Amino acid sequence: MTTVLFVGAGRHQRRAIEQARARGLRVVAVDRNPDAPGLVAADIAEVVDFMEIDAVVAVARRVGVDGVLTVSADRAVPVVAALAEELGLPAGVEVTEVREGTPAAEAGLRAGSGSATVDGQSYPTGGDVITSIDGKAVTTGAELQTAIDSKSPGDTVSITYSRDGKTTTVEVSLGTRPS
Repeated sequence: MTTVLFVGAGRHQRRAIEQARARGLRVVAVDRNPDAPGLVAADIAEVVDFMEIDAVVAVARRVGVDGVLTVSADRAVPVVAALAEELGLPAGVEVTEVREGTPAAEAGLRAGSGSATVDGQSYPTGGDVITSIDGKAVTTGAELQTAIDSKSPGDTVSITYSRDGKTTTVEVSLGTRPS
């Protein structure tokens, strides 16, 4: 069974935790608030301040996690990246759309084909996860956008992504951004 670690277990994360469990994932949740509603929804709940990365890493190693994430918790994003790196897990940006005929399509990148709804918002799932551009890690959509925006049409970039647990690097010649 796949085990995921949710960083933060507040009211915004509770529904995502419930959705993950409904999809057959084993959920571990950490939050410094012992009354956080997501802790009750998780399979394994740990009262840990997620800003104490060493303590969260200890939890993750003890229970054996396959992935780490957060939902609606900007403060936790750098923590997720640090945890993924420390645990040797891929961290990156999920591909949500690949338009036909684009360099991304020609490179074989795949968008998510599933979806999950959290707090009334639908999110695509199952797409490739871009982990680096030209060897530089990207963990947020903003970092990915900055990396691409620093290039010009015709430039070639090296994109590293994760799919089904395998890491692949492809060279992509950038085109003009679709409007």
